[in-house]
Amino acid sequence: RVARPMQWGGRSGLSIESLHLQVQMWQAQARRQKESHALLFIDIRSAFYSVVKEMLTGCGNDVQIRHVFDRMGLPLSAWDQFQANVKYENILGQATQSTLTADNTEALLQHTWFTIPDGRSIQAPATGSRPGDPGADVLFSLVMSRILGRIHERACRAGMPLHYQDNMSGIWVTRCVTWVDDLAVSVCASADQVVDKAAHMMSIIQDTMLEHGMVLTCGVGKTAAIFAFHGEGATKARQVFERTSSEGFCVMSEHTEIGRAHV
Repeated sequence: RVARPMQWGGRSGLSIESLHLQVQMWQAQARRQKESHALLFIDIRSAFYSVVKEMLTGCGNDVQIRHVFDRMGLPLSAWDQFQANVKYENILGQATQSTLTADNTEALLQHTWFTIPDGRSIQAPATGSRPGDPGADVLFSLVMSRILGRIHERACRAGMPLHYQDNMSGIWVTRCVTWVDDLAVSVCASADQVVDKAAHMMSIIQDTMLEHGMVLTCGVGKTAAIFAFHGEGATKARQVFERTSSEGFCVMSEHTEIGRAHV
């Protein structure tokens, strides 16, 4: 299986309405169980144009990979992990188990170029999954699946898995929905811990994205969170949050300065 649980978009017969319903179910369940809840919305800057071609096909040497890294303007602290993610992975080959498909896609992605109407030069992008091409959604979704897997691994170590199997019912529970490049993550905790846990999850997502060449977009209507306080201590926790975080909550990072996510 290549796609992650509830990773939809670019897949025939899967409507976004089901993802909307899942988000509403998270909110309703938190109210019913009197758990405080954070809903994180993730927006990726120029997502399709940020796909590292070498990560998809496993091609490229250290010099080429470093050239791409520098052109993307990523923080130097992310270099080692970025290099490992690009150099030692052939996402397309692993997903399809087909050398022919991987090699053909590598040829397709190499030496891409475009011109701007009335422009005087030819643009040769170092990254991108050919937006507008019929296969662009599939290629991007393969990269997103790999990123979601890394986020899940780190979130598990923090006690916040993106999906898990309920011990009582055996039913798989998902805390993340994805529509191509749009991502929503659910975080539940006690009223006095939900903000810290949401900030930790946002930090995990931000750093993992950076290490794969993706940068989150901050600002109104971009990467943001919705908080709902329920249960014991909810009123006090909400009042503290409104007093200290009305313009957003702090997000720590291994690679960038302290950021602030809108609420």
